[in-house]
Amino acid sequence: MNRGLFALAAGSLAVAFSIAEAAHAQPEPPPVPPTGALPPAPPAPAPAPPPPAGTSPAPAPVGPPPVPATPPPGPYTPQPPGPTPPQGPTQPQGPAPYAPRPATPPPGYQPPPPPGYGYYPPPPVAPDKSANNHDGFYLRLALGVGYAQTRFKSENALTYTGTTEGTIKGPTGSFELSMGGTVGSGVVIGGGVYFENFANPDSTDVADSSPGPEQELKFKSANMALLGPMVDWYFDPSSGFHAQGAIGLGVIAVSNGREKGSDAITIGNHDSGGWGVMLGVGYDWWVADDWSIGVLGRVLYVAGGKGEENVDFSDTTWKHQAIAAPSVMFTATYH
Repeated sequence: MNRGLFALAAGSLAVAFSIAEAAHAQPEPPPVPPTGALPPAPPAPAPAPPPPAGTSPAPAPVGPPPVPATPPPGPYTPQPPGPTPPQGPTQPQGPAPYAPRPATPPPGYQPPPPPGYGYYPPPPVAPDKSANNHDGFYLRLALGVGYAQTRFKSENALTYTGTTEGTIKGPTGSFELSMGGTVGSGVVIGGGVYFENFANPDSTDVADSSPGPEQELKFKSANMALLGPMVDWYFDPSSGFHAQGAIGLGVIAVSNGREKGSDAITIGNHDSGGWGVMLGVGYDWWVADDWSIGVLGRVLYVAGGKGEENVDFSDTTWKHQAIAAPSVMFTATYH
């Protein structure tokens, strides 16, 4: 038995020694090729089998020959890199990743309207109703021409015998200035001055109570005017057709009447005051939001009565009735 145990122990020691020696053994490194030499080239691939009978060979590839994976045998000199070929447009890589909705809305966020409600644009801006509409403050200036006559009469003319009368007539220059305000739809109430001026008028029918032919007088000037309240009505406030009227104080002024061919003054300077009335109709065209220009036809009547102002240098009292019909005027109106 002792011999068997000894043999078993000796065998175990031999096995342990061989395992430890195998663990400490180092493998030999591969041989290093000499400096400047390249590793041996891999074996050439086997040639492809010929195509079957009756088929055409595959076309040769188009483009530069492929670069070998390994350099050829012999001394190797690396080539500098060539230019980088142009890159084509970058192709999209698919939809952008979905960004999850934040748990809380950002500042200024308004929740969508409830179902059944949509977005409605703001209401349009209301047009300016005062533009091209006759309302508010009113101002008119008018100039034109006309034709007028004034009938004069005296019962105590010292330069004549008995009752003396005649007519002054001729072309006139017409003027108008009026202001006011709108009180209703196109209705203006205000005041104005209306004026007619004779330039060197004549009187060809002067006669008195004595027998003989009528005499002809040449006057230096004659004027008629009206000052008073007025009304101007635009039938359509956005259009231009209108009618106007005024009534008030009237005056007729006559300056130095001489017999034709003589320097002797037979009718001296005098003013004949009284009352007057004006009527007119016209049409305006808009040229700006509140300005318009137009034409106007006007009739002016003035009646002068007796008074101290009607007496001339010879204490002769004169009465006048004057009418200007018609006058055609060009107007400029702010309204």
